[in-house]
Amino acid sequence: MTLNMLRPSNVSPNVSAYMYANGTHDYNAHPLAPLGCAVQIYQRPENRGTWSVNSIDGWYVGTSMEHYRNYTILCKTTRALRRSDTVWFKHKYLTNPSLTAADHIVNAAKNLTDAISSNKPTTHPTQHKLR
Repeated sequence: MTLNMLRPSNVSPNVSAYMYANGTHDYNAHPLAPLGCAVQIYQRPENRGTWSVNSIDGWYVGTSMEHYRNYTILCKTTRALRRSDTVWFKHKYLTNPSLTAADHIVNAAKNLTDAISSNKPTTHPTQHKLR
């Protein structure tokens, strides 16, 4: 589904292949997340013991098209697919790459090179007023 949303349709290149085959996707009804993202699935009190853990680990497999705002999750312990509406995504572990000190140095050197090579006047515009 995700790849078909990115790929243009062969029949009508102005729309995605998914939109051409299935119509417009409603992101409110069927939210999307990165495939394979680690998640925690909430276990309702009627499905667990009194002092047992509130959530179990799993991985996001896809959205559930049959249910409203539900996710399909692969449970880590049972290795079975489970649908749940209460899921916590561990997206903070999927961070953007951070800049290292070497990246900052290279960027500063590039900025200095651009500043030196630009055609700016050597005298300041108000320098003649100071004399």
